[in-house]
Amino acid sequence: MLSIIPDTSCLILLTKIEALQLLSLMYGKVLIPEIVIKEFKETLSIPHEIINCQNPILLKKLENQLDSGEAAVICAGLEQKEVIVAIDDLKGRKMAASYGLSVTGTLGILVKAKRNGLIPILEPLVEKLIQVGIRISPEVLEVIRKDYP
Repeated sequence: MLSIIPDTSCLILLTKIEALQLLSLMYGKVLIPEIVIKEFKETLSIPHEIINCQNPILLKKLENQLDSGEAAVICAGLEQKEVIVAIDDLKGRKMAASYGLSVTGTLGILVKAKRNGLIPILEPLVEKLIQVGIRISPEVLEVIRKDYP
């Protein structure tokens, strides 16, 4: 089973919509870089392991282009096997993909939860995400509403 390494924004958004528990229900392990824990500033209510990137040169290179949390997620993701990284920021997602990592975001986590039968209806959680500030393109919203009623 895949493990997941979420960025701070994913943790914050899932917490705000009361869906953080989906991470531990859907993934083998929830691995969180120490900097992400610090940025999150709350006690995590799900089982998780704290990890750190072991390649300071790569981490510094990534931090020159991304925020510290995203950089740590990508760097740690490259050091793990069978892992997916969860990043919402487009630049961070593209960077992770350019390194060959599997990438998802908060919305992708919710879609997977719906597919796996962990949430009965996706729309209310998507609406909550929009209310708490996530930007979802009209095209993506249309697909979600059509494919996951």
